[in-house]
Amino acid sequence: MELVTRSWQHPTGKYPKTVHLVCLGASHHDYDQLWLSPDTPDILANADEVWTVNRGVFNVPHDVAFVMDFIEGEANRFPVYGARLWNHDRHVITSERPDDWPAHVHRFPFEEVYSWLQRWPKQKWTDLDGTEYESAGPPTQVDWWINSIPFVICYAGFIGVKRLNLWGADYHHHNSGRVEDGHPNVAYWLAHMEHVGMTITVPQSSTLLDINQRHVIYGYPPHMDPRPAAVARRAAFRRLAGIDTGEADG
Repeated sequence: MELVTRSWQHPTGKYPKTVHLVCLGASHHDYDQLWLSPDTPDILANADEVWTVNRGVFNVPHDVAFVMDFIEGEANRFPVYGARLWNHDRHVITSERPDDWPAHVHRFPFEEVYSWLQRWPKQKWTDLDGTEYESAGPPTQVDWWINSIPFVICYAGFIGVKRLNLWGADYHHHNSGRVEDGHPNVAYWLAHMEHVGMTITVPQSSTLLDINQRHVIYGYPPHMDPRPAAVARRAAFRRLAGIDTGEADG
Protein backbone atom coordinates (compact mmCIF):
# COMPACT_ATOMS: atom_id res chain seq x y z
CA MET A 1 0.00 0.00 0.00
CA GLU A 2 1.76 3.14 -1.20
CA LEU A 3 0.68 6.13 0.85
CA VAL A 4 3.89 8.16 0.92
CA THR A 5 3.61 11.83 0.05
CA ARG A 6 6.60 13.53 -1.58
CA SER A 7 6.02 16.98 -0.05
CA TRP A 8 8.73 16.06 2.45
CA GLN A 9 12.27 15.00 1.57
CA HIS A 10 13.98 12.71 4.07
CA PRO A 11 17.12 14.66 5.13
CA THR A 12 19.62 12.05 3.91
CA GLY A 13 18.11 12.24 0.42
CA LYS A 14 17.48 8.50 0.49
CA TYR A 15 14.42 6.27 0.83
CA PRO A 16 15.62 3.70 3.39
CA LYS A 17 13.73 0.43 3.48
CA THR A 18 15.51 -1.16 6.46
CA VAL A 19 16.37 0.96 9.49
CA HIS A 20 17.94 0.28 12.88
CA LEU A 21 16.40 2.54 15.51
CA VAL A 22 18.85 2.43 18.41
CA CYS A 23 17.40 3.89 21.58
CA LEU A 24 19.00 4.09 25.02
CA GLY A 25 17.33 1.32 27.03
CA ALA A 26 19.12 -1.76 28.29
CA SER A 27 18.66 -3.88 25.16
CA HIS A 28 20.74 -1.47 23.08
CA HIS A 29 23.71 -3.36 24.54
CA ASP A 30 22.66 -6.32 22.37
CA TYR A 31 23.17 -4.10 19.34
CA ASP A 32 26.66 -3.17 20.53
CA GLN A 33 27.61 -6.75 21.30
CA LEU A 34 26.40 -8.09 17.96
CA TRP A 35 28.68 -5.64 16.16
CA LEU A 36 31.56 -6.99 18.25
CA SER A 37 30.75 -10.64 17.57
CA PRO A 38 33.18 -12.57 15.34
CA ASP A 39 30.52 -13.16 12.69
CA THR A 40 28.41 -10.01 12.38
CA PRO A 41 24.84 -11.08 11.58
CA ASP A 42 23.17 -9.95 8.38
CA ILE A 43 20.47 -8.11 10.29
CA LEU A 44 23.07 -5.53 11.29
CA ALA A 45 25.05 -5.27 8.10
CA ASN A 46 22.11 -4.93 5.73
CA ALA A 47 20.38 -1.85 7.18
CA ASP A 48 20.08 1.18 4.91
CA GLU A 49 20.26 3.67 7.79
CA VAL A 50 20.74 3.86 11.55
CA TRP A 51 18.65 6.28 13.60
CA THR A 52 18.96 7.21 17.26
CA VAL A 53 17.25 9.45 19.77
CA ASN A 54 18.39 12.17 22.15
CA ARG A 55 21.76 11.48 23.76
CA GLY A 56 22.42 8.66 21.34
CA VAL A 57 24.15 11.47 19.41
CA PHE A 58 27.16 10.91 21.69
CA ASN A 59 27.79 7.19 21.31
CA VAL A 60 25.59 5.59 18.61
CA PRO A 61 26.95 5.88 15.04
CA HIS A 62 23.93 7.04 13.07
CA ASP A 63 22.56 8.78 10.00
CA VAL A 64 19.73 10.67 11.70
CA ALA A 65 19.07 11.65 15.32
CA PHE A 66 15.60 12.51 16.63
CA VAL A 67 15.35 15.03 19.45
CA MET A 68 11.65 15.62 19.98
CA ASP A 69 12.15 17.67 23.13
CA PHE A 70 12.28 21.43 22.53
CA ILE A 71 15.83 21.59 21.24
CA GLU A 72 16.73 25.09 22.38
CA GLY A 73 15.38 24.39 25.85
CA GLU A 74 17.54 21.26 26.00
CA ALA A 75 20.57 23.27 24.89
CA ASN A 76 19.98 25.91 27.55
CA ARG A 77 19.68 23.26 30.27
CA PHE A 78 22.51 21.01 29.07
CA PRO A 79 25.20 23.06 27.27
CA VAL A 80 27.43 20.10 26.28
CA TYR A 81 24.47 18.26 24.78
CA GLY A 82 23.25 21.41 23.05
CA ALA A 83 26.67 22.16 21.58
CA ARG A 84 26.86 18.63 20.19
CA LEU A 85 23.49 19.03 18.50
CA TRP A 86 24.45 22.45 17.12
CA ASN A 87 27.77 21.27 15.70
CA HIS A 88 26.65 17.78 14.74
CA ASP A 89 27.80 16.30 11.43
CA ARG A 90 24.60 14.29 10.97
CA HIS A 91 20.97 15.25 10.45
CA VAL A 92 18.81 16.04 13.46
CA ILE A 93 14.99 16.03 13.38
CA THR A 94 13.28 17.89 16.20
CA SER A 95 9.81 19.06 17.18
CA GLU A 96 10.28 22.79 16.70
CA ARG A 97 13.35 24.21 14.99
CA PRO A 98 14.35 27.74 16.06
CA ASP A 99 15.13 29.90 13.04
CA ASP A 100 18.75 30.49 13.95
CA TRP A 101 19.73 26.82 14.27
CA PRO A 102 22.02 25.28 11.60
CA ALA A 103 20.66 23.70 8.42
CA HIS A 104 21.32 20.11 9.53
CA VAL A 105 18.55 20.55 12.13
CA HIS A 106 15.10 19.90 10.64
CA ARG A 107 11.58 20.36 11.96
CA PHE A 108 9.60 17.11 12.25
CA PRO A 109 7.05 17.03 9.40
CA PHE A 110 4.09 16.65 11.72
CA GLU A 111 1.51 18.05 9.32
CA GLU A 112 2.63 15.69 6.53
CA VAL A 113 2.65 12.65 8.83
CA TYR A 114 -0.77 13.56 10.23
CA SER A 115 -2.19 13.95 6.72
CA TRP A 116 -0.72 10.58 5.71
CA LEU A 117 -2.39 8.88 8.67
CA GLN A 118 -5.71 10.45 7.75
CA ARG A 119 -5.54 9.10 4.18
CA TRP A 120 -5.29 5.42 5.06
CA PRO A 121 -7.78 3.39 3.01
CA LYS A 122 -10.33 1.14 4.65
CA GLN A 123 -9.56 -2.57 4.75
CA LYS A 124 -12.11 -5.30 3.92
CA TRP A 125 -12.16 -8.89 5.10
CA THR A 126 -14.54 -11.85 5.38
CA ASP A 127 -15.18 -13.68 8.66
CA LEU A 128 -15.29 -17.47 8.99
CA ASP A 129 -19.06 -17.48 8.62
CA GLY A 130 -18.87 -15.45 5.42
CA THR A 131 -19.79 -12.12 6.99
CA GLU A 132 -18.04 -9.21 5.31
CA TYR A 133 -16.49 -6.44 7.37
CA GLU A 134 -14.81 -3.13 6.65
CA SER A 135 -12.31 -1.44 8.97
CA ALA A 136 -12.77 2.13 10.08
CA GLY A 137 -9.78 3.23 8.00
CA PRO A 138 -7.34 5.69 9.58
CA PRO A 139 -6.12 5.22 13.17
CA THR A 140 -8.49 6.84 15.62
CA GLN A 141 -5.90 7.98 18.19
CA VAL A 142 -4.01 10.43 15.97
CA ASP A 143 -3.49 12.93 18.78
CA TRP A 144 -1.58 10.40 20.87
CA TRP A 145 2.21 10.65 20.80
CA ILE A 146 3.58 10.94 24.30
CA ASN A 147 7.32 10.53 23.79
CA SER A 148 9.93 10.50 21.04
CA ILE A 149 9.78 6.89 19.90
CA PRO A 150 6.13 6.88 18.67
CA PHE A 151 6.95 9.94 16.54
CA VAL A 152 9.90 8.08 15.02
CA ILE A 153 7.85 4.94 14.39
CA CYS A 154 5.18 6.88 12.52
CA TYR A 155 7.83 8.83 10.62
CA ALA A 156 9.38 5.56 9.48
CA GLY A 157 6.05 4.38 8.12
CA PHE A 158 5.45 7.74 6.48
CA ILE A 159 8.69 7.67 4.45
CA GLY A 160 8.20 4.04 3.42
CA VAL A 161 10.46 2.05 5.75
CA LYS A 162 9.60 -1.65 5.37
CA ARG A 163 11.63 -3.13 8.25
CA LEU A 164 12.25 -1.34 11.53
CA ASN A 165 14.67 -3.04 13.92
CA LEU A 166 14.17 -1.60 17.41
CA TRP A 167 17.04 -1.73 19.90
CA GLY A 168 16.95 -0.23 23.38
CA ALA A 169 13.27 0.76 23.21
CA ASP A 170 12.59 -0.76 26.62
CA TYR A 171 9.67 0.39 28.73
CA HIS A 172 9.82 -2.12 31.57
CA HIS A 173 12.60 -1.97 34.10
CA HIS A 174 14.20 -5.40 34.06
CA ASN A 175 14.78 -5.58 37.81
CA SER A 176 11.74 -3.89 39.35
CA GLY A 177 9.19 -4.63 36.63
CA ARG A 178 8.03 -1.01 36.71
CA VAL A 179 6.46 0.09 33.45
CA GLU A 180 7.32 3.53 32.10
CA ASP A 181 4.80 5.86 30.56
CA GLY A 182 4.72 5.38 26.81
CA HIS A 183 4.73 1.60 26.42
CA PRO A 184 1.04 1.36 25.38
CA ASN A 185 1.55 4.28 23.00
CA VAL A 186 4.50 2.59 21.30
CA ALA A 187 2.64 -0.73 21.06
CA TYR A 188 -0.37 1.01 19.50
CA TRP A 189 1.67 2.66 16.75
CA LEU A 190 3.78 -0.43 16.04
CA ALA A 191 0.60 -2.40 15.39
CA HIS A 192 -0.65 0.26 13.00
CA MET A 193 2.65 0.34 11.12
CA GLU A 194 2.41 -3.41 10.60
CA HIS A 195 -0.97 -2.80 8.97
CA VAL A 196 0.73 -0.72 6.27
CA GLY A 197 3.37 -3.34 5.57
CA MET A 198 6.18 -2.59 8.01
CA THR A 199 7.97 -5.52 9.68
CA ILE A 200 9.02 -4.88 13.29
CA THR A 201 11.85 -6.73 14.99
CA VAL A 202 12.82 -6.47 18.67
CA PRO A 203 15.75 -8.24 20.41
CA GLN A 204 14.82 -11.15 22.65
CA SER A 205 16.13 -9.38 25.75
CA SER A 206 13.90 -6.34 25.30
CA THR A 207 10.84 -5.71 27.45
CA LEU A 208 9.15 -3.91 24.55
CA LEU A 209 5.91 -5.74 23.69
CA ASP A 210 6.90 -8.19 26.46
CA ILE A 211 9.19 -9.86 23.93
CA ASN A 212 11.30 -11.27 26.78
CA GLN A 213 8.30 -13.37 27.89
CA ARG A 214 7.68 -15.08 24.54
CA HIS A 215 8.76 -18.50 25.83
CA VAL A 216 5.24 -19.26 27.04
CA ILE A 217 1.71 -18.62 25.87
CA TYR A 218 -0.72 -17.57 28.58
CA GLY A 219 -3.04 -20.20 30.02
CA TYR A 220 -1.36 -23.28 28.50
CA PRO A 221 1.12 -25.59 30.25
CA PRO A 222 4.20 -26.26 28.12
CA HIS A 223 3.00 -29.68 26.92
CA MET A 224 -0.27 -28.14 25.68
CA ASP A 225 1.20 -25.13 23.90
CA PRO A 226 -0.92 -24.78 20.71
CA ARG A 227 1.64 -22.93 18.63
CA PRO A 228 2.83 -24.80 15.51
CA ALA A 229 6.44 -25.21 16.67
CA ALA A 230 5.38 -26.75 19.96
CA VAL A 231 2.89 -29.07 18.26
CA ALA A 232 5.60 -30.23 15.86
CA ARG A 233 8.01 -30.94 18.74
CA ARG A 234 5.39 -33.00 20.57
CA ALA A 235 4.63 -34.97 17.40
CA ALA A 236 8.36 -35.64 16.88
CA PHE A 237 8.73 -36.86 20.46
CA ARG A 238 5.78 -39.24 20.15
CA ARG A 239 7.06 -40.59 16.84
CA LEU A 240 10.63 -41.06 18.01
CA ALA A 241 9.55 -42.64 21.29
CA GLY A 242 7.28 -45.08 19.46
CA ILE A 243 4.22 -44.02 21.40
CA ASP A 244 2.28 -42.24 18.66
CA THR A 245 -1.12 -43.86 18.72
CA GLY A 246 -2.36 -41.98 15.69
CA GLU A 247 -4.86 -40.11 17.85
CA ALA A 248 -5.02 -36.35 17.89
CA ASP A 249 -2.31 -34.96 20.12
CA GLY A 250 -3.75 -33.21 23.16
